[in-house]
Formats: sequence, C-alpha cells, structure tokens
Amino acid sequence: MKRFEQLHFDEQNLLVIHLMKAFCENDCGSVEQLAHRHDCSVREVWRDICADTGLDECEPWEGYPDPPWGWPPAEGQARYRNEATPYFAPKGTRGR
Repeated sequence: MKRFEQLHFDEQNLLVIHLMKAFCENDCGSVEQLAHRHDCSVREVWRDICADTGLDECEPWEGYPDPPWGWPPAEGQARYRNEATPYFAPKGTRGR
C-alpha cells in the first residue's frame, strides 16, 4: 500500500481534485467538516476519496488531515516544471 507522498504526481493531483470536489459538493472547507457531515472519521473520508479516484489502496500522508509540507518533488513532477506554460502567460508567448 502506497502513502500519498509515494504516488506519482498525477495520482496525487487526482486525489486532491476529488477531495476539493467533495468539499464543493458538501459545502465544506476541511476534511474535518466533511467527516462531520458524513458522520465518519477523517480516515474514512480519505478511504472514500481514494476509492472514488480508483486508488483503492493508498494511505494519507503523515500528519493528515493537516496539509502536507516539505516533501521532495513527486515522481513525474519535474516534467510539469519544464514543459508546461502557465495559462496566464502573456498573449503570444504560450508554447515557447
């Protein structure tokens, strides 16, 4: 079973997107609020987010539900720094 910080960058982002979607759908601003709304624990929230994402066997980061900080780049993350052009780049400069 992989911990969040061991997952590929794309999988990490997918989990976070599903978590944010759950916040929006339930008008919540934290994992604790989401757990309270569903009358479950924060670990059960994580398990459900992993299942919804298709990652049935993943563990949250150490310190969850507090935000993760100070990790080295995840696998696959470097390509985004090198290849991606921000959507807010000045007109005519995208793709350079």
